[in-house]
Amino acid sequence: MDVQNILIQLFEEAGYHREKQVRMTMHHIDPLVGPAPGTYRFDGMYNKHTNYSQAYLTTKSGADFLEFVVNGVNITVWEGLTPTNLNLSDPNSIDAIQKLISYDA
Repeated sequence: MDVQNILIQLFEEAGYHREKQVRMTMHHIDPLVGPAPGTYRFDGMYNKHTNYSQAYLTTKSGADFLEFVVNGVNITVWEGLTPTNLNLSDPNSIDAIQKLISYDA
């Protein structure tokens, strides 16, 4: 199961677009600086050097920043300091991800 492709499909279906330009930060792996509102990005540097994958998404209103940490079929979605643990082998996990990324407020 290619979890990254599944996340991309969910993000795109919800109306998000891949961030075209990654803003420079003091540290090249800085999860505190998210993509622009309404966009997402994958952490290319982190994903090359670990067994995990990370994706970042900022809601369309820019009010919320979500970090997705992928380990196999397990996804931990961080919304601020609150984690939500999902397993993609559970059919309800897709609905949970869609609910997290669909709101604008």
